[in-house]
Amino acid sequence: MTREAVHALIEGRAYPGASGRATLVETHISWVILDDEWVYKIKKPIRFSFLDFSSLEKRWFYCQQELKLNKRLAPDMYRTVLPVGYSDHGYFIGTGKGITIDYALQMLRQDNKSQMNKLLEAGRVTLAQLDQLAAMLASFHRQTNKITKPADIEALYVDFADLATVLPPIRKHWGPAAENQVQHAIEKAGLFLQKHEQRLQERALAGFVVDGHGDLHSRNIFLSEPPVIFDCIEFNEAIRQVDVLNEIAFLCLDLDFYEYPDLANYFAQTYHTHYPCLLTDEDHAILAYYRRYRANIRLKVTLLDVGQANAENAPTAVKLSQARRYAALMGVRF
Repeated sequence: MTREAVHALIEGRAYPGASGRATLVETHISWVILDDEWVYKIKKPIRFSFLDFSSLEKRWFYCQQELKLNKRLAPDMYRTVLPVGYSDHGYFIGTGKGITIDYALQMLRQDNKSQMNKLLEAGRVTLAQLDQLAAMLASFHRQTNKITKPADIEALYVDFADLATVLPPIRKHWGPAAENQVQHAIEKAGLFLQKHEQRLQERALAGFVVDGHGDLHSRNIFLSEPPVIFDCIEFNEAIRQVDVLNEIAFLCLDLDFYEYPDLANYFAQTYHTHYPCLLTDEDHAILAYYRRYRANIRLKVTLLDVGQANAENAPTAVKLSQARRYAALMGVRF
């Protein structure tokens, strides 16, 4: 599938429920067609260090995984997986005569006005909404599968150190001093994990590692009644199956990004009242580490977006400004 083919789908209204008023949202790993009632998500034929959508078979598999996993928290939103076909008449989504060239995940469109990142930008997120969100997430974590096996400290370090894959654009945009700071942050992460290995192991064996969401930031949450948490990680179990502190740290980091550190701390503490997980001072230090780790991820993803910049993405200058903010939240200042 190509960007041109996705545009052809939109222009030809070649999918169920097409209104003629669709828009396209592009991320570093997918194309998302937003229509009045329906949303269609198509995975890009790409491979990174953390995912592999390079073949049609893999994209089919991960579409099915995405559907199954997201039905846990957003059962009404996620509907089915449909083939993307091509015939003499062009591209289309759904059954029909032609060859299957890709797959699209069909979702019911939600009210964008309730998307949490938009409410944060408008200063309209309430403590009551965070109470409801924390209770919902804690209930999900209690019910989902527990991953009771020893913590892989080396893998935790490798995840943090994967930031090195975007050192070239860091050096390009901010110079060798910024690159050196990032490398130092990676070294500090390794020392932290060594220091707290015993507590991380204790938490893993105590059942605090769960098959969770994996991408819990405000853009993936609708603060409706009840809240809808969507777009969980389907392509990498290691990213999704994490300590609950790692999970909630992403939303805390996002609240920090929007300059609401008090709300971040309130959310973490409220979640703890529903699912006690901050049991020691060391646990609080681990949560702080995971907030830096999540800033690391957002920095990497933002720079990947810069590398794929086009007219439909946010201007590169905006993305670079966001990258600097994430770097600062990781403890690095460019």
